[in-house]
Amino acid sequence: RSLAAMERAHRHALEELQRQHARRIKELEMEKERLLLEETQDTARGQAETQALQRELAGLSERYSQKCLELHRAEQRNAEREREVGHKERDMEQLKKENVEKQLACERYAEVHGELNGMKGRNEREIQSLKEHLRLAMAALQEGQKLGNSLDH
Repeated sequence: RSLAAMERAHRHALEELQRQHARRIKELEMEKERLLLEETQDTARGQAETQALQRELAGLSERYSQKCLELHRAEQRNAEREREVGHKERDMEQLKKENVEKQLACERYAEVHGELNGMKGRNEREIQSLKEHLRLAMAALQEGQKLGNSLDH
């Protein structure tokens, strides 16, 4: 009898342990389900955040590419301007050289003009002197002819 009572008590204890064990397994499974659901939701949020970050990264990448293109175009324009400036500087040097030549030519022209004016003045005086000599010679010739004519008569 006591063995049967002990067996019954033991069976009740075993059944109670099995119920507690089943309840604990059910609670753990529910906890597992809840944790999996949270993890899934966190993962979904993380994937959504990742997609938002990827979109933002794509936008930043596009803007970076645009800025790179703009910078490249600006560098090309700058290089072209530098070539133009170099060309203009060479032109300016050539013009300065020519200006120094034009200036020297002007000075030489002024010298030659002065010399020519001096020669012209001397030539005009010489011409006046020669004209005077010619006039005197003509006058003397006419006097001589008058004298000769008067002696002939």
